[in-house]
Amino acid sequence: MGLGDAPESVAGVDSLGVLHAPGYPAYVLAARAFTVVEPFGSTTVRVNLFSLVCASLITAIVYMLARRCGAVRWCSGIAALVLATGAAFWFYSGYAKHDVFSALMPLLALYWSLRWEERPTRMRLIGVALALAAGLGSSWELTILFLPAIGYILFRNRRRLKLRAVLEAGGVGIIAVAALYAFVFLRAAQYPTVNWGAVNGVGRFIDLVTLKDFGKGFAGQGGASSGSAVPGAAGLGYLPHSAAVYVAIFAQELGILAVVVAAWGLWILFRRRYAVRLPLLILFVTNLLGAGLVVGPGGLHGFDSALIHEGFVFGCYVSLTVWLALGVTDLARRLTAIAPAAGEGRSRAVAVALIGSVFAAALLIPSLVVHRPAAAREAAPLADSYAESAFAELPQGSAVFIWSAEATFPLVYRQVVRRERPDVAVIAASGLAHEWYRDEAERILHRSLPPIRGGQGPYAVAVVRLVEQQRPVYIDFAMAQRLEKLMGYRPVGLLAVPADGRGVVPVASPSTLAVTVDAAERSARIPDPVWRGWPNQVILASYEAARFEVARAYYQQRDYAGMRDQLAAVLRIDPDDPAVQQNVAALARRAPAGP
Repeated sequence: MGLGDAPESVAGVDSLGVLHAPGYPAYVLAARAFTVVEPFGSTTVRVNLFSLVCASLITAIVYMLARRCGAVRWCSGIAALVLATGAAFWFYSGYAKHDVFSALMPLLALYWSLRWEERPTRMRLIGVALALAAGLGSSWELTILFLPAIGYILFRNRRRLKLRAVLEAGGVGIIAVAALYAFVFLRAAQYPTVNWGAVNGVGRFIDLVTLKDFGKGFAGQGGASSGSAVPGAAGLGYLPHSAAVYVAIFAQELGILAVVVAAWGLWILFRRRYAVRLPLLILFVTNLLGAGLVVGPGGLHGFDSALIHEGFVFGCYVSLTVWLALGVTDLARRLTAIAPAAGEGRSRAVAVALIGSVFAAALLIPSLVVHRPAAAREAAPLADSYAESAFAELPQGSAVFIWSAEATFPLVYRQVVRRERPDVAVIAASGLAHEWYRDEAERILHRSLPPIRGGQGPYAVAVVRLVEQQRPVYIDFAMAQRLEKLMGYRPVGLLAVPADGRGVVPVASPSTLAVTVDAAERSARIPDPVWRGWPNQVILASYEAARFEVARAYYQQRDYAGMRDQLAAVLRIDPDDPAVQQNVAALARRAPAGP
């Protein structure tokens, strides 16, 4: 089980819950059905495997699209494998999240619309409608970016469209979308553990589907998923920069050579009269404009940019992969034509094999070597390690307040899927700014909470003070350090105990605290470079903050040697931490400053 949204996804699938906005009901139901049909492995293995199956189907469909454009088999295969071994696509292929399912559904609708154009039948049109409905019931933002290309295919064949078939397909699609979101109402009313938005009316349903939660409270804490737009992030003035960054992401994901050959393939495609050429171009342009205007990647930050933004521009990857297959096909034909004795059958076959091997090696070997580390980020059991260490610090019947919604997911996952520590109440403290989450917190804590007032921080502190009258309360360091001017805290490991006063309260034994943090880091295999990449940094910050608090504890006892050792341990976790570097420099000047 990886980190990020994966623990929430598995817990939501296992409990038939409502995932973070916009809920992804189609993904939850499809993944749950897969876990029932596929009999082997744990729930986690099955949900991860569902992503792999969806990714494999995407690769196959892209291959078939390339074949429809005239690319030969082996060129189409190489292009499809370039897509499959891209850092982001490879990552999500083994990651328990909606992304590949959300991408598969509109791609399937596009493919079936081309099949319908080839031979119009009522069932094929209904297939298009059902695939679109499933896409709208998962990531509607990505699905609508496919609509212009699909709409163009239907429009240019408008004379072949029969009114009855259109009404039937449209009716089936509308009923399917309505049923998917009716599931959200149904499950929310049954209060599953994973119940984002707690939809109990039209207003909350609109807030969920429009991702309103990411504008307040949870914003920046759970974060929008890579297949979910963050409205208003860019704009027309930012579009040229945004498009340039996306092009750089394409080169990073597929390889510079692949992007160049794909550009040549686009030129070749428009010299021929294939029916799929304009839909693919419309898909690319619409997807690039939509992502650039609504999301905007900001800047290029290594493979993190590709991993975070892959879902936004998936349609661009589809078009680029097909164009790549065409480019390889054309270049291979040209090279074969000039090869010695190319006209003879056996010699021609040898020449084609050699040329194909060269293209495969040039496009795939760098992709495999360069992208493997990024794709492996979700391979280690990071979520399990963190949750196990955090639960070990919590006494029976306690409540733990975690500031980030995303940082609660590993704990909730262990409770729902592993059936561990149901006695612990896990609260996402930043979410208390939402009325719906306040209601959820009341159910989790089994007590009434005061009305929301006084701002996010003061209200969270008020809730903590109220709850600690009834049960043991713990907080994570993200909350402790964020609210240290409003409350005191005493470190105990990865977590802290609220205390009187403000800021950190000295611990009795820094060495004992260090032993607890040492054990948590060993369990998580820290330090390890895999922790420093997205989506692992949110939880890595908990380990880093815990070690930093150990250094502070040594400083408070004027044990500068112990402080220096702990700061060095923090730098092994994050070599670029500016606060730690400042303290290390102060120690070097023999003028110790408190962390």
